[in-house]
Amino acid sequence: MKDSSDMVNLPRATIAIYSKATDKLVIYRLTDARGRFLLEGLPIDTLFKITVSYVGYKTTVATFKLEKSGETKNIPTLILSRLENSLEDVVVKPPPMILKGDTLVFYADAFSIEKNAVVGDLIKKIPGFIVWGDGRITVNGKTVSHVTVGGTTFFTNDPKVALANLPKDIVNTISIIPDRPNPQLTGDTSVHTVSMDITLKKKNQKGIFGKIGIGGGTSKSFETDALLAFYSPKDQFAIMGSRNNVNKSVLSVNDMMSSNAFGEQISTSSFRESDFTMRGRTRAQSEGAMYKRIWNRNLYTNLDLTDNFSTTKIEENTNSKILLNTGFNTRSSDSRVESNDKSKMLNGNFSYRDSSFNNLNMSFTLNHFNDDQNTTNRLRILGPDNATLLSDYDAEIKSVSLGTRMNLRLNYEHTPDQDKKRRFENIKLEYEFQNQNGKNNNANENLLTVPLEYTTYFNRQSNDIFSGGSHNLKVEYLSLRGLLGIRNATMNLIVRNELYHSFNENIEEVQDFDRTNGFLSRKNFYLSNQNQLSEWNERPSIVISKRFNKVIAKQWIKELNIEMEAKSQHFYQKNNSDKSFRNIYREYHDFIPNVNVSLLKRQFSRWRQVLNFNYESAVNMPSVDQLAPLIDSANQVNYFFGKLSLKRSYTNSFKISYTFKDENIRSRDLSLSMNYDRVNNFISDSTYYKANGAIETYPVNINGFRLLSLNATYKQPLKIGGFKNTLELSVRSNFSDRPFYLNGLQSFSHNTYANYKINIGSTINDRIGLNSFAWINTFNSNLQGGNLKLKSSNWGIGIQSTFILGKALSLRNSTQYYSGDLIGVDQHGFVISNFYITSRFGEKKQYEVSFAANDIFNQNVGVINTLINNVSTTGSVNRLKRYFMLSLAYYPRFFNLKKEK
Repeated sequence: MKDSSDMVNLPRATIAIYSKATDKLVIYRLTDARGRFLLEGLPIDTLFKITVSYVGYKTTVATFKLEKSGETKNIPTLILSRLENSLEDVVVKPPPMILKGDTLVFYADAFSIEKNAVVGDLIKKIPGFIVWGDGRITVNGKTVSHVTVGGTTFFTNDPKVALANLPKDIVNTISIIPDRPNPQLTGDTSVHTVSMDITLKKKNQKGIFGKIGIGGGTSKSFETDALLAFYSPKDQFAIMGSRNNVNKSVLSVNDMMSSNAFGEQISTSSFRESDFTMRGRTRAQSEGAMYKRIWNRNLYTNLDLTDNFSTTKIEENTNSKILLNTGFNTRSSDSRVESNDKSKMLNGNFSYRDSSFNNLNMSFTLNHFNDDQNTTNRLRILGPDNATLLSDYDAEIKSVSLGTRMNLRLNYEHTPDQDKKRRFENIKLEYEFQNQNGKNNNANENLLTVPLEYTTYFNRQSNDIFSGGSHNLKVEYLSLRGLLGIRNATMNLIVRNELYHSFNENIEEVQDFDRTNGFLSRKNFYLSNQNQLSEWNERPSIVISKRFNKVIAKQWIKELNIEMEAKSQHFYQKNNSDKSFRNIYREYHDFIPNVNVSLLKRQFSRWRQVLNFNYESAVNMPSVDQLAPLIDSANQVNYFFGKLSLKRSYTNSFKISYTFKDENIRSRDLSLSMNYDRVNNFISDSTYYKANGAIETYPVNINGFRLLSLNATYKQPLKIGGFKNTLELSVRSNFSDRPFYLNGLQSFSHNTYANYKINIGSTINDRIGLNSFAWINTFNSNLQGGNLKLKSSNWGIGIQSTFILGKALSLRNSTQYYSGDLIGVDQHGFVISNFYITSRFGEKKQYEVSFAANDIFNQNVGVINTLINNVSTTGSVNRLKRYFMLSLAYYPRFFNLKKEK
């Protein structure tokens, strides 16, 4: 690419390749420093049109064609002529994209797309943009970290709010901006993520959008949604509400904004539907409002308020087989739980950014809660022969919890101007304050019957008044080398300190009701108590890092980064109680170093790979309830004791990871990791099973805990004709040795867990969206010292599909098959299949009628199949079952509210 006047190379010129037949953009490129460009992966026997644009030059157009596979074609040097001043009217078609500095700018009007399309549909037309099955967006292999509109967040942090609501026709440009890392933090100057900013046309910078929907159906099912949102360059305001009894949890303003989007979203990502795996059936309602004020590009404030209420009813029957040294113990349980949860939450945020050097963010949360729960449970404990009844336990528990929680967060970061003399003043400050107060009321009535021996009855109530909070302060000075006069840019010194202080006070009154005294209450002086706990935890550290790099021909970089952190931990614990055995004071001082070594190899704009070695250490402290708990005798089948001599545990973690990422349109992503954890003085359990089947548990320190984790993921987009596919594979495996004591004998539970998952997303000619997935989970548990083993596995396959039929009708289906097995248990698979048919009508497709058929085979049997250490559990729980629903909705959409001057 050269200038016609002096034949000078033109770097960063825009190269756009179109299909000559359809005029659709196929691929785009930028010329390098020598004015050259390379095009790969183009189909053969297709006529292409190449357009070349450069600021201040006339656009040049040429055509070419690849005749055979593997052919290399050299396009003759393209000569661009400078634009001359002219009074003639010129009709200019915008180029698909231009480069402004390091920002890619795409012009929306350069892309043809169907009427009523939203921004989410537009970006799928742009080469290099990929929407993955989990909703993640990548551009030329780089993940989009966040999406903004006009430089600021659009209502919430969920990109869907902007991408699925804003029409494509009101968009002027879409900019892809590199997220610049701080090399003083990591030593890595390469760009890993990007931001997407959407600018609107001037006449469309004020608008209203939302949804009003109502639905009803069989089994007394219902669902209503309402959202009305207004935006302008300075203000964003929304009110919303949601009610349903079909297990769709909506608990926040963010949830309601995301779940009421307009866009059809023909993509590989999943869509929102009832949760058929949720325990029980839940009726939920939420109302909320939010307001955001954008004072200028550097300052904004926002508030949101939500009022939530939910009620859940659960009926559960389980059989738990406990693997012991000498055999098995079986617990059969029938339980009923009814809970009602209420909360009112106010969130606020203040954000200020002074150019690019000072960033201040303050936020708060105020939450008032009122929760109550009623539980009835019958537990039968059987002996090793699975027939002899050891104990029969009936309990009814009522609990109420109400109070207020407050959270205040402050974050400040000063990033110096590298061109100024004071470039070494780099500091980060984080502060968080939490406070809570309220009361818990509990009533526990239970009867334990041990056949042919005895019967014991308890009716106990407790009232606990609690208050407390915490302070957490983190300070980082990131430029100690500058303060010390060290001018070596490849070396850095960082000073950190984290100080945490918590304070909690409890006043608990416990009463027992005795049937022999006519149910007259009497105070339980042992369990009634007053307690004040104060804990301090300080972790100062200094980080030394050294970077070695080599740049080859401005195209390759090899970099070695070594980071060592010398960290200490100082922990103080003081508990004051009216019970003398709970008056505890302890302090611990430990050295917990961390080391990280990373090797980076990168070819600019092609790919990057990183090999990383990491070592971390940590110390975990025993809690007061592990040291000296109050033992509630009303828990007749599970007793928990303490141990004052309990020591802290030490964890040493080793990690090796490897990542490979394409930084171009191919977007392959490979990630491998291996973690190994070893814990000394592991805080485990010493469990005794009494003759009646009751359990006594003591905390103990024991060595021998090991955990090995292996993880691998691979992601790649594939395009075959009109098929756009995303392939995602993942494998996770855990191998652990968990030591514990069982009836006084040291034992090990050798556990193996593996998860295999595949996800294939496909879009076909932008009319069909498919999300296919399959998984396998396997569990194994082997108790050392015997031949007894437990095994469990489950697997399933599923597909979510969307079909656009014509311009007004869409069909969606979600079908999943589940199956599993446990040793000694015959378990059959079941299918959950849901169908949705939706029709939109009106000029702007604002009116919607839909019909849903959920769990059409009525097979959601609520199977329970779990294996945790030496306990396997099978059973069933009530879950949402088949229902049909008819729904109506209206989407208000007005995007031309700004008057033309």
